[in-house]
Amino acid sequence: MLLWAGPLFAGEYTPVKWGSFLLTLKLTIEQSYNDNIFATEDDAESDYITALKPSLLIQKNYRDHEFALETKGEAIKYWENSDEDVINFKSELRGRVVARRALTLPFKLSYESAHHDRQEERGVLTREPTGFKLLKTEIGADYKPSRFGIGFYTGYNQIRHDNGESFLGAPVINEDSDYDSLYARIVARYETKADWTPFASLQIGKNDFVRRTHDGTGFNGLKRDNRVLRALAGAEFDDHEMWKGSAAIGHDWRKYDDGSIDDIAALSAEGNIEWAPTRKLNLALNFLRQSEEDSIVDRGMVQTDVKFGVRYELQQNIYFHGNTEWKNTEYESIDRTDDLYGAGFGVSYVLNSRLEAGASYLHHFRESSQTGSDFDSNVFMLRLTGKL
Repeated sequence: MLLWAGPLFAGEYTPVKWGSFLLTLKLTIEQSYNDNIFATEDDAESDYITALKPSLLIQKNYRDHEFALETKGEAIKYWENSDEDVINFKSELRGRVVARRALTLPFKLSYESAHHDRQEERGVLTREPTGFKLLKTEIGADYKPSRFGIGFYTGYNQIRHDNGESFLGAPVINEDSDYDSLYARIVARYETKADWTPFASLQIGKNDFVRRTHDGTGFNGLKRDNRVLRALAGAEFDDHEMWKGSAAIGHDWRKYDDGSIDDIAALSAEGNIEWAPTRKLNLALNFLRQSEEDSIVDRGMVQTDVKFGVRYELQQNIYFHGNTEWKNTEYESIDRTDDLYGAGFGVSYVLNSRLEAGASYLHHFRESSQTGSDFDSNVFMLRLTGKL
């Protein structure tokens, strides 16, 4: 879903201790009704949807070292459109090893097998949701001998897509959007005596596509290999009572090896801010703007994604939550712009320390300069979450 009920906010549950480990085991059951499951402009198809979403977080501290293994899954069943049924899975191992007092070595390894959301698709409508597999790795070093600190990180990502079939039986080739990426990032920080830490970061990367784009007869089209440079400056802040998060602004450059593809130079920004003006009220703002790849138009694009959430305690253990989102996509060198909007609200009731129930309503719509790409949908949802 573009939006979900409630959680721009972290820290919902306290883990339980099991020996020397901390465990957070949750299972969410959702029952929803969507009046436009394919996110189409005309001939909308509705359906009832049941989803099971288990998750397990295992945390382990050994001396000063920190390790965590988090696994999430979801099995989604459509009552009348069984071709939409999917099983998604993601697992991530992350940690931080203390090499010496001023030097730590963070690492992250994740694998995801999932499907693209219908609302995010912009090409030919396929008979089944498009599946993909995503591998991410990152290792780094943080050195902080004083208030000044510097970090260096390098990573490798790999994404592979499944091919599909249109409702008319024609093949839909997605393999030409498979690529591998390598990147390196350096970040310098200075911890002030106040509750904020200014920083500057520079990231360089290389994206290598496995195949040329498919031209209808074979992989004989464009070769979309490109290099990316991203520079940001901003600050992290935490006053331990009202404000916490980070915000940064900078610039993004993407240069293609193929001269027939236009390069991109765009404003870049990212942030994650939480504010608690009162004990009962929490506000959250997330934003991200950067250049990205598009597998449909074979060109780059600049995408801006802004989310705003609110949570208010109506009375003890009963919460109101609302979310809004705007996602703007500007395609490079072609006359197409998409604006995807979402808004939702709901209530949740914490029955006890192990069980929470909720209900929500979500509305999404897209306005596009591309004929036939608009849509709107309404989703009504009931949710029950249990934890260990």
